[in-house]
Amino acid sequence: MAPRDILQIGAARQGCYWSFVRHCWRSPLAPFVSGRHTRRIVEVIERAREAFYAGRSTYVIVIVPFRHGKTDLIGRYLAPFLLGHDPNLEVMYATYGDTLSKQI
Repeated sequence: MAPRDILQIGAARQGCYWSFVRHCWRSPLAPFVSGRHTRRIVEVIERAREAFYAGRSTYVIVIVPFRHGKTDLIGRYLAPFLLGHDPNLEVMYATYGDTLSKQI
């Protein structure tokens, strides 16, 4: 394993959501491509996580066009990330339709 890979795994375990998502990206055929909106979503999630642990009520609404990574960033990776750092959390994932929630 290359030193860069070891550093990325360490960052993913230490609490950096961006590194976690990049490390766990699910598709070797489709590389992880990010844009300004991706970084912004991750920043908002990190701030909400900090607020939650500071005892403040936290709600996040992410509105970006379809095919911009909402499902991956929030649906596929956020719950495992949070539960990996705090297994006692209760996480609920809700969608407007049952098809997507059954796939995740």
